[in-house]
Amino acid sequence: KPLLQQAIPVALGQEHPELNAMRETLRTRGQLITERLNSIPGISCVAPKGAFYAFPTIDVGVDDQTFCARVIRETGAIIVPGSGFGQKQGTEHFRVVFLPNEDILSRACDGIATIAKAFQSEAADWNSIQFISTMPPRVIPNRRVWQKQLFGTSPILVRLRDV
Repeated sequence: KPLLQQAIPVALGQEHPELNAMRETLRTRGQLITERLNSIPGISCVAPKGAFYAFPTIDVGVDDQTFCARVIRETGAIIVPGSGFGQKQGTEHFRVVFLPNEDILSRACDGIATIAKAFQSEAADWNSIQFISTMPPRVIPNRRVWQKQLFGTSPILVRLRDV
């Protein structure tokens, strides 16, 4: 037998405490990232099993690419859009690796939470738009009024509630 084939059973039969320590560290970090991401409204994460990354679902009013780009730009945390990993059609995900230490992972989760909240707040603002009239604009006293041109049609008068 070649030397390599003889060495494999010997290597597999030995204790490897450094690998056990690494596995435990990754298990702890996987639990941390799962718990932190699941605590963020609009984000849901299944605990990773046998991987060093998580693939949470996002539902914050934007697609995965928009979400990831803003997280990267504003927080420096590197996450990757799920669309690059064959996510199910009609769902939004991102991929985050949990190899960094717990402090870095916590700061990344803080940033992800901030961006998720910002997108949800922006979505709430858009959802609060009320159409008042499709007629030519008129003055409404004591109201913040915007005029919006949609697809070359007549102006539509809208206001934001509770702003």
